[in-house]
Amino acid sequence: VGIVGVTGAGKSAFINAILDREVASVSEGNATGCITDFVWVADPRGEGVAVTLRNRADMEAEIREFRGGTTMGRQKAMLRELAFTDIGGADGLLSTGRHAMRLRQIEGLEACRELDTRPRRPLEELWRFTNAQLSPLAYGVERVTVHVSAKVLERVTLVDTPGIHDPDQRRARLAINEAATLAGWFYLVRAIDAPTDTVRDAWGRFDGAANNRRAALILTMLDLSQSLGFSQLESQRRSEYAREGWDRPIAACSAAPRLRSRDDMWRAFVVAAVGLSERQDKRLSLIHISEPTRPY
Repeated sequence: VGIVGVTGAGKSAFINAILDREVASVSEGNATGCITDFVWVADPRGEGVAVTLRNRADMEAEIREFRGGTTMGRQKAMLRELAFTDIGGADGLLSTGRHAMRLRQIEGLEACRELDTRPRRPLEELWRFTNAQLSPLAYGVERVTVHVSAKVLERVTLVDTPGIHDPDQRRARLAINEAATLAGWFYLVRAIDAPTDTVRDAWGRFDGAANNRRAALILTMLDLSQSLGFSQLESQRRSEYAREGWDRPIAACSAAPRLRSRDDMWRAFVVAAVGLSERQDKRLSLIHISEPTRPY
């Protein structure tokens, strides 16, 4: 089951709440840099992270194209010179920022050359391979499989994806390409955001690439769950999405890292999953959860 949506909707925080553990890397902005599968392992001693790198020939081609025969020292010196030179106001600053981002990506690809081939790494290292903001290594990673001893994963594999409108087009394509492999998907969107053209385009692109319509919309409230006007906002958004053509289940939850918020997300997960299985296909049984600590 895919956890998809635009950047910053709370996808990774949602997965952490369902697993009841801080496993997925969470930060502001474009955090998730690759497809990340969360799969069940019975023995906690078997927990860990398996990393699949991008095609090595493709990575080497990118490095050669960027370096263009120059040394790393010359590239860094060029970047420093650009950063302290007036090269045309906002356009110049934008150009410098793009160059800095690209240099960081290339350094990440070069670092991937030195990675050892361990079949499984500790869970604590997950952020190094998935968090595109904190670790340049993530640019060289195609997919990560996270083995976790969490009861919910016994019946369902959760798939975290990059934001559909991630500014890095390669990462955005990863999310869209994953659509056809999923048995169902949860589309997360911030409740504070009205169903704009950007949001409609994102779910439309994913819907078009998916091989079925088993989907549920989950409104994430971030810190708005404590707001007096929350219920009204939720009701308003449900009506707006229905008018825009969303005819599948809708659930809502907070995405802030608090205990109450985790219960909110768990409730939304169950509501959405039941909606997927009962409304779309009587034969499909996505989850069967027996958790003594959860009343849902």
